[in-house]
Amino acid sequence: MTAKKDIKKILLIGSGPFVIGQSSEYDCAAVSVGEALRDAGRDVVLLSSNPIAVMTDPELFSATYIEPLTEESIKKIIDIQKPDGLLPIAGGRTAINLTVSLAKSGFLKKNGVSVIGSNEKVLARCDDWRLFKKTMSDIGLKMPKSGIAATPGEAYGLVRKIGFPVVLRPSFSMTGAGGPMYFNMEEF
Repeated sequence: MTAKKDIKKILLIGSGPFVIGQSSEYDCAAVSVGEALRDAGRDVVLLSSNPIAVMTDPELFSATYIEPLTEESIKKIIDIQKPDGLLPIAGGRTAINLTVSLAKSGFLKKNGVSVIGSNEKVLARCDDWRLFKKTMSDIGLKMPKSGIAATPGEAYGLVRKIGFPVVLRPSFSMTGAGGPMYFNMEEF
């Protein structure tokens, strides 16, 4: 991240909810990012729904909020802390979705909060499969055959067009689960 002199206080969004047995790499990422930002002289505020992330170094952040990751929580923290920047990319899909929504609504701009680490247009492109595919195609990147199906009938039609092997995955999956590979129509 290029150092911007006007970004002095940063709200860092950690990971969203997870279940026992699921990895929590995003929490580790939030702690590592927070440490790097602190070492770069920034005041860092953390929002995370997982208290485990900060147990090893409670002095790392100037303020830590253990709250549900919701627009309401972020708005409340922004009203209290008045950060210059919001960094969602260490928090995974939940943090990115919330940031995109707050940017689209105008809340961040109204409160003078810049999205840092990426911008809301790039974040939205990563989250929307159609936009992502178009972006990759526009830069000439070769991609596997793919498509989007909203119904089982559309999925069967798409797999007949694409052929096997095929991976069928949900559009939104917090853990990457639900994307098995199929090698024939019976398996599919």
